[in-house]
Amino acid sequence: MGKAPKVYFAGKVSRECYRTKLLNNSRAMSYVDATYDTPKGKIQYNGPYALGCDHGCLHNLAHGGVGSTTNNGNTTWGYCEGSAGWLDGGHFQPGATTSRCLMQIRECDFVIAYIDTLDCFGTIAEIGIASAFYKNTFLFINKELWNIGFDKNGSWGDVYNPIQHGEVKTYDDLWFIKNLPHVTPTPGFPTFSVIPSGFFPKQKTHKEKYHEYLLSEKWASLRIKKIAEAGGKCQMCNKNVSLQVHHRTYDNIFNEKLSDLIVLCKYCHKKFHNIGHD
Repeated sequence: MGKAPKVYFAGKVSRECYRTKLLNNSRAMSYVDATYDTPKGKIQYNGPYALGCDHGCLHNLAHGGVGSTTNNGNTTWGYCEGSAGWLDGGHFQPGATTSRCLMQIRECDFVIAYIDTLDCFGTIAEIGIASAFYKNTFLFINKELWNIGFDKNGSWGDVYNPIQHGEVKTYDDLWFIKNLPHVTPTPGFPTFSVIPSGFFPKQKTHKEKYHEYLLSEKWASLRIKKIAEAGGKCQMCNKNVSLQVHHRTYDNIFNEKLSDLIVLCKYCHKKFHNIGHD
């Protein structure tokens, strides 16, 4: 099993930005190196960071607030509400935050980006940097913006081929970043479902999880308790040799009650379950 991939979440920062909804955590941008479960497997949040975006902390500073915080000895260099910088004794250092974000992009395994407005200059820069670093970037674009770039036949519109929308000609302002190397553009709100499973660690099978469980301290402790409860004897033949603990039911697997188990000698176990032992 590999480690959870590090993911950089490019996009505008706001109090309730797409990151908090996608990860179902109102403070997703505040926790350093936090790990989240997704339908495809675990991922590790690898930036960018903001400070207290769920309750308005520092939002009154520089049109949204900037700053740094410490979590388990790690320093978060963050920005918020369209501003950027690192708060160090009250002095803002935007360059420090920019450098930190560049490092986070360089260190990540892949990037998820979301564009829902055209004045997302920082996001466009992040996507370009990720492409230059050969990072696979899954670019999600608000459907309204996405549709501006298509005509009724599904063709791209660009500066040379504007799309006629009524009396107004529009252009696909995002055509360049959509076509950058390693960028996969998709219309709609970000979702992990479109990201290939190969970007996530292989999921353990139930059999693999069960085998590991039987080697765990938790199972060893439960086994000792059940054998003690049975008086150190097989609960079928009363012999006290080669004792094993068998599941009477798997309804509470990994969180069994003592009543879910039965103590058997290896001979009765074979008769009872016809598999040897658990």
